Amino acid sequence: MIDADFDNDPLNHLLEKLREYEIKDAVNDLPKKEREIVLRIFFSNWTQRRIACQLRISEARVSQLKKRGINMLRHILTVIDRNYPKIFFAP
Repeated sequence: MIDADFDNDPLNHLLEKLREYEIKDAVNDLPKKEREIVLRIFFSNWTQRRIACQLRISEARVSQLKKRGINMLRHILTVIDRNYPKIFFAP
């Protein structure tokens, strides 16, 4: 029942939409190679091997750039989370 209440709450729906936009913006803010790799792995389900062949870099380099991109996303989203208006979290 808690999940049904959560799904029907307009505020929760709004917050989910805001988060989607934040993630899209954060991905777009990544440097080109990191953005390409994150998009291909998480949104197009490419393998690291396929990306390496496409970009003509090693699989190890793809892994490094993926990790760097993920860390950058974490940082960007953490900063955004800290700056959320406190009204969203009031009881």
